[in-house]
Amino acid sequence: MNFKGGVTLLFLCGLVVFHIEDCNACDLTATVGDYLEISLGLETLNKDDELKWTHNQMVIFKRNNKGIIMKGKKENVNEKGHFIIQNADKTHDGTYSFEVYKRNGTLKASGKKELCVREMLAKPGVNITCDKGKVVVKCDTQSKKDQIFIWYRNGGKMKEDTQTFQKNKNELKITDQFECVVEKPVKSHRSDTVPVPEKCISESSLENKTLFGFDFRIMVGVLATGGFLVLVLLIVLVTCACQSCKRQEKRMQDEDELRLNNFHTPPQRSKQTARGQPAPPVPQEDPEVSNYEVDDPPPKAQSRAKNQQRVRPPPPPVDEDESPPPLPQPRKKAPNTKRNQGPLYMQP
Repeated sequence: MNFKGGVTLLFLCGLVVFHIEDCNACDLTATVGDYLEISLGLETLNKDDELKWTHNQMVIFKRNNKGIIMKGKKENVNEKGHFIIQNADKTHDGTYSFEVYKRNGTLKASGKKELCVREMLAKPGVNITCDKGKVVVKCDTQSKKDQIFIWYRNGGKMKEDTQTFQKNKNELKITDQFECVVEKPVKSHRSDTVPVPEKCISESSLENKTLFGFDFRIMVGVLATGGFLVLVLLIVLVTCACQSCKRQEKRMQDEDELRLNNFHTPPQRSKQTARGQPAPPVPQEDPEVSNYEVDDPPPKAQSRAKNQQRVRPPPPPVDEDESPPPLPQPRKKAPNTKRNQGPLYMQP
């Protein structure tokens, strides 16, 4: 049992080694359905040169020095002598040999190339991640060895040819989409379009961004703080202005009330005249009349006289022994000389 197991293991290892050597021996690699040209490696090919192509030691094209095609078709070889395969398939896999002879029959060039036709790889996938301010784009495939990739961004071909590349977040837009294709050693189908995750762009919207030459986030904080202070200052100014208006309005109301009180209150007379003499007494007003407002006229004296009749005192008793008082005499008119007289202290 151990012997059989060892033989089986050696056989499998031999297959693996043969497969690796076979893959490494391929001079040309193509996928099913490709168009390719197998080159001669010559700079020029004369029209009178004899050309022969063989595939796996079978002649597939031959042309003599007179230009007559003896084997194959004219479209199998171009003007440079390259063998053309329009639509590759598994039957085209193998060794291609060529020989070029001059008109005199001497060998001009010869060689062989190994063509490996493979099935097209499965469709790869695009994986986009964010890492420390950068966007990492990777093409996921089944094979991991000696591959050359073609990248497309928004349908346009990119210069990157590796499986993974990085971009700064500020270099990308939310509308960007990526695709990848494995070009070598075996082609693959084109991957689906994958957009850049929105979180990568949103994270980069504030990073690496400046405002007035300073960091965007710092400037936003400074402007927000300044705006808040300005708002507080405006509120204080408006409050002070309102308080001032209220005080001014109250002062005007007080002045109006004081003016009305002065209008209703009688003026106070001074106790002395301008010459130093005592001022005459102020006549007392009737309290009934003074209680009325200024705009209302005082009541008439006649109505008061009608309601109250004046009571005359009885005449004094007449004494017969006493003489009656003298009758009043009419006033005699005398010349008015008082105006011409001076002050009392200057009269004789």
